[in-house]
Amino acid sequence: DVFERFEADEAGLHEAVESTDEEIYESFESAISSLQTAMSNGNDGAVETNATKVMDELLGYMTTAGSAAQVGAAESSYMAARGFDAAALAALDEGSRGKAITQSALQYFEGGAGGFHEALEEADRATYESFESDLSAVGSAAQSGGDAYGAATTFYGDAVAAAYAVVNAAGGSFGGAAATVVDDVFKSFEANDGGIHETLEEADKGAYETFESKLDAFSTALGENGDVRGTASAFANATQRGQFAVVGALGKSPISESGERSGHETTYEGGPNVQKGVPSDADHVVKSKPISFEPKELTVEKGDTVAFEFAGGEPHSVTAYEDEIPSGAEYWASGGFDSESAAREGWDEDSGTVKGAISTGQSYVHTFETTGTHEYFCIPHEGMGMKGTIVVEA
Repeated sequence: DVFERFEADEAGLHEAVESTDEEIYESFESAISSLQTAMSNGNDGAVETNATKVMDELLGYMTTAGSAAQVGAAESSYMAARGFDAAALAALDEGSRGKAITQSALQYFEGGAGGFHEALEEADRATYESFESDLSAVGSAAQSGGDAYGAATTFYGDAVAAAYAVVNAAGGSFGGAAATVVDDVFKSFEANDGGIHETLEEADKGAYETFESKLDAFSTALGENGDVRGTASAFANATQRGQFAVVGALGKSPISESGERSGHETTYEGGPNVQKGVPSDADHVVKSKPISFEPKELTVEKGDTVAFEFAGGEPHSVTAYEDEIPSGAEYWASGGFDSESAAREGWDEDSGTVKGAISTGQSYVHTFETTGTHEYFCIPHEGMGMKGTIVVEA
């Protein structure tokens, strides 16, 4: 259906891509055709490969045809959708897959996202930091069984703010354009394009009526400069519930019939060597950023004290690799654990309580008394390459 709509030049996309860059157009068309075939054949590996190609070619088109602000607005919307995808998977007891989605999205953002990363950081530092932190929080909640939908909703607010920030910083506005797009979506829904209207109505009458009314309210708010954020949030809730209705899993939806959401929060505990702020007598400071330590490698002298300061993202750990510290060195990790295995066991998101966490306004402090190379990592972000090295000299 998507391929046919592209070939039919829906929204003028086919012509726009072809006229902008012939090579991108041909690659995109080939990738989306291959994706269609892979999905029909149930070839998961080919689906993933070609879906990535489709997104890469779309990004190539956007960066060629649009400004950094326009690309940023589009990328913000895409990443907000990934947040809700992760929440949906969590509700279907696929929290690990939900976590993987947010990790991939965060890595994509950190990699530049077509200039969106830099544009947002320059436009609004506070929004940029919240965007990173709250996206990470969606993955954490998904994996731990927490309120993933609540986290995704919070991140959605960041994504909206980010889109406005990059566009406003460039001296533009897209209120009118947004109203037109949403109005077209409403008309498309009413016309049963793709069978969406009929499918949702047959799946659950209540979910269908709520979706229709919230979409209409969102469109009206955009056109009349009303409560855009409130109606957008209500429409997002209705969309989420509608997705669960269509797949026959309404009972697992995090959104109730009244539009309320449910879930539980994870408690993060520091431990005896995690403290508020950075001590004034620290000899060195390592910043624990969303998915990296900065500096990644640090050389200190024996007896020096290092403060590992929280500097963004979701809570971190600072955990030594037990087999990668000097022989005879006392094991070290945030939370005061005496072994790597104990530290890993302490970071139990499934239990609802995490030990050894460094959160906003905190730092983990350790004095290095044994010379040699000490390798360490962050437990929740180890898979994303959040690792560091401390070299202690005599």
